[in-house]
Amino acid sequence: MAEDGAIGKHHGLPTGLSDKLDGQRQVMVAKLPAVDDLSVGYGSEEWIVRFKDGSFSCGNGVDPKLKGILKEDAGGASSVLFGRNNGYTTSVALMKDGSGLITSSEYIGLPNGLLDALKEAHVAHQGVQTLAMGPDGEFFLKAADGTFWRSNLHPSLDRMLDELAASGSSVGW
Repeated sequence: MAEDGAIGKHHGLPTGLSDKLDGQRQVMVAKLPAVDDLSVGYGSEEWIVRFKDGSFSCGNGVDPKLKGILKEDAGGASSVLFGRNNGYTTSVALMKDGSGLITSSEYIGLPNGLLDALKEAHVAHQGVQTLAMGPDGEFFLKAADGTFWRSNLHPSLDRMLDELAASGSSVGW
């Protein structure tokens, strides 16, 4: 996806998402909203496309709680992420105010320690700047003030982050 929201070629995406992007590409000529953010989960229908006007479209596999949050707070989310833990998928909406909302009905798929890290980042560290979640309970969260939390990352990445922290370097994204 280009900076202006233009959509390039897409292969291997869930059929519903691919169809939505094809349709969006065709209507961009008519000045309909450009794509702002795209998130793909782990199931064939776990996907969300958010448009620059605050509207969104999503697959049938997206948790109803997430759909409700996006409908209630149109334009309030800066991105949506999917992760997995213990075989369960979870989703988190990063809000423009720096908070992170757990958007899954089931917290069981949330990586261990992420809920506490989200709360602490919002309350004591100027909000969430970056969040990444993986398929096996991994996460990396960086707060706006540079503080970061992580769990279950690959050992070589853990060592590198430890070395950066020990040297006084920051982790930039």
